[in-house]
Amino acid sequence: MEKDKKQQIRKNAAQCRKKLDEFQRREKSYRIQREILALPAYRDSRIVMVYLNFREEVETGWIV
Repeated sequence: MEKDKKQQIRKNAAQCRKKLDEFQRREKSYRIQREILALPAYRDSRIVMVYLNFREEVETGWIV
């Protein structure tokens, strides 16, 4: 993927996340959490690495 295109996608995604209110952000984060926990790859893993959320990113504190 072209570097400029990738940067534009990231910018657009950040703008969309900024538009979410706190309730929407938590609801979407919880939905993502449920989907991750249901994945066989997650359940069968011995080690899982995650990032810590920053600003408007998906909340990951539940897994850390």
